[in-house]
Amino acid sequence: MFKLDTYCHATVGVTTGLCVGGDWFYYLFKDNKFSYFDGVPAYGKAKAFCIDCHDPVQRGDFLWTAFSGLLKAQKSTSKGGGSGDPGKNLAGDCAGTSPLYLPPILPGVPGDVKSDPASKLPEQAQLMFDCLSWRSFLALNMEAQVEPAPGTTAEWRGLPRLGAGLTNEGPRVWETYRSVFETFQPGRPDWKLDKRSWDDPEHFAPVCKQVTINDKVLRMTGKQRYSEIIDEAHQAFGNQFNILVDQNSNLAHFEVRLNRDEFEFLKKTHYANTGNYNVGGPNKLLRWKIDPALQFPDNRPNKTGAIEIKAAWREMCTDSSCLKVDDLSHYFTRDAIIYRRDPLGGDATCRPAKVGLVGFHIAHKTYYAPQWVWSTFEHVENVPKVGDVPIQQTDRKTKYSFYSPWMQWYAQDAATCMKQRPGVAKKMPVKPNEVTVAACPNLQNIA
Repeated sequence: MFKLDTYCHATVGVTTGLCVGGDWFYYLFKDNKFSYFDGVPAYGKAKAFCIDCHDPVQRGDFLWTAFSGLLKAQKSTSKGGGSGDPGKNLAGDCAGTSPLYLPPILPGVPGDVKSDPASKLPEQAQLMFDCLSWRSFLALNMEAQVEPAPGTTAEWRGLPRLGAGLTNEGPRVWETYRSVFETFQPGRPDWKLDKRSWDDPEHFAPVCKQVTINDKVLRMTGKQRYSEIIDEAHQAFGNQFNILVDQNSNLAHFEVRLNRDEFEFLKKTHYANTGNYNVGGPNKLLRWKIDPALQFPDNRPNKTGAIEIKAAWREMCTDSSCLKVDDLSHYFTRDAIIYRRDPLGGDATCRPAKVGLVGFHIAHKTYYAPQWVWSTFEHVENVPKVGDVPIQQTDRKTKYSFYSPWMQWYAQDAATCMKQRPGVAKKMPVKPNEVTVAACPNLQNIA
């Protein structure tokens, strides 16, 4: 899916033209190699296949689109009239009196925007959520408390270290959130969270020789089968082999983590117990019309709200022979363990690697955004900025991780590329000097 200007199904206001839904352009290629699909391509709105499938589950919180009915249901079921002291747990304003103003770096993730976005102009509401996103990013990337000594019971996960900052060494706050692997174990029929605490770690396979829970094990490489997402073998969802490869021909690696509010909710409701869920979510939600039970906690009263983190990492390459030579000072890096499971049933292996953070999602359930807030950050060296496409060059060297200047040999002129919508090109270059819109860079300027 791609979000496109001037491609909107529903707008609010004649002057603002704020799009409230239907501004996604769908492109789904359903190849007959994958039995889940029926072999028919879907373009544009893809109503029958996509929209009609998503609509029924909105009451179960699976559809991340702000329908008025979902907001009304949220308000009718929420207890209390506020999130505690209005001066606490709210993002507030990020704008100052000077263009050079920077918001203070404060510990603790804000729970919500400062006031009801429905009472604001669209531009003001957007700024409030931008502030929530930025302050959440800063708070989550402060240095975290580390695993306590054996035998102690002090809580430590998901908390900043006293006096922590952004430049200190050590794991970040979000890195001590509970991983999906520690929460779901679909391969273990007896798995339950009943007797597990938030701080109780679940170490990974012995083959990786994980000494502490802070040893980062990366095992998610792409989008494949539903059963393996919960087991963290593949990212996101889908039955297709959607992997991301950088210019050094290395796979990107992903991890998913969730905060304490979400963990405690899953523990209390038993949704994480093996056997209580399938590819559509918790089993009981298959009766969503009469039992719309799944409502993750928001920030009221006096909580943060459910948060899920998805991080994308690249293997760093400092050798001059690399197509993308990485300057480690440009990245937040970690020493990680790359886990690989043999798809043909052979032995699993682990190897060490230096990885750099290149993508970061924060999904946050709040009272004013019951459809969740989705904040996305990416590394400046992933792809060129709009209008900053490097000139063609005779070798394949690039300063960008996921962009090849070499492809410009095959790209059509900029004016033609600007008219193309991403994702609709069916043909990649197959002959020398052949031009195709498939080689066009992303020229959309998305504010």
